[in-house]
Amino acid sequence: MGADLERTAIMRLQEAANMSERFYKAPLIVTTSGGKDSSVCIALAERAGIEFEVMHNHTTVDAPETVYFIRNELKRLEQKGVKCFLNYPYYKGERVTMWSLIPQKLMPPTRLVRLLTMIMMTAAGSLNHVCASAKRFAIRLLTGRIRTFGTISNPKKYR
Repeated sequence: MGADLERTAIMRLQEAANMSERFYKAPLIVTTSGGKDSSVCIALAERAGIEFEVMHNHTTVDAPETVYFIRNELKRLEQKGVKCFLNYPYYKGERVTMWSLIPQKLMPPTRLVRLLTMIMMTAAGSLNHVCASAKRFAIRLLTGRIRTFGTISNPKKYR
């Protein structure tokens, strides 16, 4: 059963990579939070033998251990020739953090309203085809069941 799931996931990544190349003339972007799901997506992309890029959305609220893991993972991928980016959140043309968004939105993030996630997923989606491991959120975003707040993205090379 596990091998079938892996094969299915790899086939879907290959299809997504082909769509990205065909429609956007650019490689698939795999987003990573540094968590288990993101790590699995990256490992599957590597096994799929596809051309892909990796983007991390810098949330400004990650634990130091997560930040160190992400830095090391992106360096490892870059050494293998994978292009990696760090996406800083921008809202209304200005760089923001979670802490600066709370007073602007007049609410803290909740399980239903992910302030930075909405801003960053919208920005990431504007670049080219994206493989995001935030399954429920991505489905809701793509089906229009989440209201997004417009954004201007500023992806930067991770260094």
